[in-house]
Amino acid sequence: MPPWPPPEKGDPCLDPWHSAEAANPEKRTAVLLSLALGFFGAHRFYLHQPWQGLCYILFCWTLVPLVMSLVDARRLARMSCSEFHEEFGSGKSTGSSARGLRTVVGKAPAREAKPRTPPGDTWAA
Repeated sequence: MPPWPPPEKGDPCLDPWHSAEAANPEKRTAVLLSLALGFFGAHRFYLHQPWQGLCYILFCWTLVPLVMSLVDARRLARMSCSEFHEEFGSGKSTGSSARGLRTVVGKAPAREAKPRTPPGDTWAA
């Protein structure tokens, strides 16, 4: 699979000048920032996620941001342009770190709701 899949018909990435707003990040720029300066969280600031970018800066003395930026670069490169613009376009702020973790790791399985019974209660169904 090529790192930059060809855009689909009706895809916002068909025209690089599709947006009149300067606040819309571009996918290619985000991937390049993640590879070049991801150790310091530059791609997170570019994607309007300043709190996550700050965490990258705070922990840049460890190797954790380096590994995370490589994972982010791979995730961003594999995203279609329409998915990228849905998640990061229109100046959206997706500052929740749990959302990013769910995207990388996968969606957590839904838990079944069980009725609570007091301990020692044998008649509860």
